[in-house]
Amino acid sequence: MTQQPNQTLLLDQDMVKQLLTVSDINQAVDETFKGYGNDQIKNPTKVTLDIGQHDEWPAYDGFVNAMPAYLGTEDVAGLKWVAGIAGERKAAGLPYITGLIILLDPHLGHYLAVMDGTYITDMRTGSQTANTIHYLACDRSHISLGLYGAGRQAETTLITLSDYFKIDDLYLWNRNLENAKKLMQKIEDRVTGTIHLVDPDHPKDASHEEFTVTATAATSPILKAEWFQPGQTIITMGSGPEAEDDLLLKADAIFTDHVEQALHRGALSQLHEQGQFTADDLTATIGELALTPAQYVQSDQLTIIPIVGTGAMDISVAKRAYDKALTQQVGQPFDFKA
Repeated sequence: MTQQPNQTLLLDQDMVKQLLTVSDINQAVDETFKGYGNDQIKNPTKVTLDIGQHDEWPAYDGFVNAMPAYLGTEDVAGLKWVAGIAGERKAAGLPYITGLIILLDPHLGHYLAVMDGTYITDMRTGSQTANTIHYLACDRSHISLGLYGAGRQAETTLITLSDYFKIDDLYLWNRNLENAKKLMQKIEDRVTGTIHLVDPDHPKDASHEEFTVTATAATSPILKAEWFQPGQTIITMGSGPEAEDDLLLKADAIFTDHVEQALHRGALSQLHEQGQFTADDLTATIGELALTPAQYVQSDQLTIIPIVGTGAMDISVAKRAYDKALTQQVGQPFDFKA
């Protein structure tokens, strides 16, 4: 397989999975965070098309995000077009997320590749949390954590975390205990220690570890201010208000991956709308944390890190898949002009 300069390489999900290891994904996300810290990434905020997630019309119970980015670290541009649709898609037994990623040569405007974006979305989402914890605990090989949620994002968080750490104890909470049990079966080989299934009626029981991660579809807060003390770190991954506003206001340090997005999506959005939180209240970005963790990490502070997700992460992982596809001669070259 030889790709001509004006051809586009097509890669389906099985090919993408074949090309990328967990370490590949973690390394790509790490390099992108550091690229943010070095001002080598251009990443506008997401553009969201609401097709029923919040609006009454059209009533498809979903959304579509357009997420462009340019990576100076790789000299490549790209776009992820990703949808999350419940409704009929859920009724058909299909995964909630579906996506495509397009890579562009910024010099000549050739489209280098079009590939499945669902697997990359799932894995880089988990990897963002794994890398953030790695920056905070880079001198350690073992961690314990509380995890709220039992869906795909929770699973990929544990998969990517296990590439960096041995997990001694995992406290797993989900509103539906059966879903928590299913996740436990999927990831038990990733946890070297004990998995503790937390009673759905007692969510506080998952909150006492050094690291707490939320990966839920919550539309109202789960984490309460009185549960947490200095010395703990909370990472929220959901697009809703997973933590009480009082908990956010109690934090000694707050980091995020994308400042503009974080003020309008997820955990910080309500405080920002009320004028109680601005960009000036952020301690730093995760990119800055990645470059100089010793400058920011303190053992006696309560740290909260809302992660909202950026297209740059997807483009970085996709570029790695594309480069490996060329080397391994995987994929189908296609000429859109033909």
